[in-house]
Amino acid sequence: MGNLNAILFSYGARFFRAILSWGLSLFILTCSQTLLPAQTLVGTITHDNFFPFAIEVYEPGNRLFVSDWGPVPSRLLVYDGQSLALLADLGPLGATPAGALGAPHVLNGLGKVYVNVSDGDTDRVAVVDADTLSLIRHVDLPGEGGVIGRDEVLRQVYVLIEDISHPSPELHVLDALTDQFIGMVPLRNALPNFSLNPVTHALAFGYLQADFIDVVDAATLGVTSFPAFKTWGVDFNWVENKVVGIGQALGAFSLDLVTGAVTPIACSNDALLMYFNPAGNRMYTSAEVNRTSTIIEGPSDSCFLLPMYGGTDRWGFYHAANHAYAGAVSNRPESGSRLEVAVVIDDASQLIEQIPLRQIGRDYLPMHDIAVHQGGGRVFIASSPAGGDGQIAVIQDDGRLTRPPLYWIDPGAREVHTVDPGSDTVVHSYWGNWP
Repeated sequence: MGNLNAILFSYGARFFRAILSWGLSLFILTCSQTLLPAQTLVGTITHDNFFPFAIEVYEPGNRLFVSDWGPVPSRLLVYDGQSLALLADLGPLGATPAGALGAPHVLNGLGKVYVNVSDGDTDRVAVVDADTLSLIRHVDLPGEGGVIGRDEVLRQVYVLIEDISHPSPELHVLDALTDQFIGMVPLRNALPNFSLNPVTHALAFGYLQADFIDVVDAATLGVTSFPAFKTWGVDFNWVENKVVGIGQALGAFSLDLVTGAVTPIACSNDALLMYFNPAGNRMYTSAEVNRTSTIIEGPSDSCFLLPMYGGTDRWGFYHAANHAYAGAVSNRPESGSRLEVAVVIDDASQLIEQIPLRQIGRDYLPMHDIAVHQGGGRVFIASSPAGGDGQIAVIQDDGRLTRPPLYWIDPGAREVHTVDPGSDTVVHSYWGNWP
């Protein structure tokens, strides 16, 4: 009996020591680890025959404008960004079944929304009051085309005209105070892609079929050309005053607008689009077939490849927390459905969370649009129909709040895994000599 008691005491003591060590390790890990930022799916906007083609936020009123291509003709919807209630169905605004509505472009300072309207024969721009949700006027365009951007400071709206009646594409400038055209710049090649620098108010145009980039001074409408690559997509890094582009079959490149130097970006990728995050001073590319985004550091043009959950065609950024958002879809399985998620990237450009959104049909690949209410941290991710109706997922980014992580310990493998309780995703793993 004495030996048995000794054996039981020995096993009991070892078990107690293991529990105590495990608890102490867990306590140390809990105290030493940075708590995870809380991103929460707070709601979904959807209804029958819903196709949210393009969305944008009106910051002062916290309203979401949605170009809905579900019905024929398409229509402009307005939602309350907090309650998600439908505030107004503004209808087609003059669009016909043969035409469509374009993307809404919001001028926050003036409380006006500009939307392309087509009836199949002529193109116009509908101007909507963002506060009263009423149509102000239609602006006739000098050809086929539509709004491509706006400048909040200069209070100008930019319209690209590109049709067979014009020898080359034309950039037309609309004064947003009067809604009158005040200037025109002929562009030198077809298939331009566009970016605006909100600091210098310059406009950059890259071309799919030309080895140069045109930079337009919005104040004088003068054009300066820089030798570069044929480009799929460009965006301004306005912190560094660079244009960064995706070169067709040549990878990415950076054009310094002060020196004119063109720097090839080393990280090769099959991306087509480029997006600038000013809070992190980084460029993010879309992720295509290889499901990888290239992250480019602004000051140095150094880069790295970030594996993604799936392909991403659009990025949005919440500046206060320096978080990047994208919609992504898992690989196509042999059978069944695929998971659509919102991907969240933190200020260190690490994938920290995948928020499940919905299951979609295996043969569908939805396109996304993203709008962020910078004043409140609401992130809206629009997804086109994919075996059902489209939807807008609504995420609340509480960048300054935290939620405590959970820890999963595998004693046999001597591993500790940090689990985000919001998404049930392992975000960190630890190996090695712990008690």
